Amino acid sequence: MKKHALIILLLFILSNCTPARIAKVDIIDPKIEVEKVYVSRKKTIMHWGVQTVFGYDDSDKIKLNNGKTAQIYVPVGNREFFIRTNQADKPNKIYVELKENQPVCFKVYPSVSAIMKSAFIFPLLFWFTSAFEIEREESCPPSI
Repeated sequence: MKKHALIILLLFILSNCTPARIAKVDIIDPKIEVEKVYVSRKKTIMHWGVQTVFGYDDSDKIKLNNGKTAQIYVPVGNREFFIRTNQADKPNKIYVELKENQPVCFKVYPSVSAIMKSAFIFPLLFWFTSAFEIEREESCPPSI
């Protein structure tokens, strides 16, 4: 009996217990002013096979794989942007005021402290920390 319970618990932990709810199409009222937001995920070996989920105001918008960049249109105003994995980790948040005709760029990269905590202290800590960091870039790279 204990063996079955352990197997079920292990499968639950290894499964995606909080899948991303990505909207296929964001319909924005044409009367609302929007601005471009770019997010780039740094290409690294750490978490190379883990998708990140980027969104704002508690709504998942896009999934990013290792080394990829994406663009979305977001209504102007104060927004709470976040990044997390498609697993059950805690999202890392950043607050930004979007202004008209001022695109915003973010860079995303694995959190070394989260990796160290989960690898060396207690593996289940991964689900209670932010696996990725998010930073606003001062200016958007010229390639965007």
